[in-house]
Amino acid sequence: MELTVENYINNVRAERAYHELKHLKNNLTQIAINNGFSSIRTMNRAFDKLYGESTSKIKKKRSK
Repeated sequence: MELTVENYINNVRAERAYHELKHLKNNLTQIAINNGFSSIRTMNRAFDKLYGESTSKIKKKRSK
């Protein structure tokens, strides 16, 4: 498995942020900060690579 340290860290952050998106009502900026991302854009790039979706789409699915 060829995974860089940066990709591993972003995957761990994205998994934690995913859990927070599903279970807490924090806004996207707060979720990004809580999980070590420098911005929503950075978090969205990690989500797109890992889940193939943006954070806002995942959050909208949760609210339905």
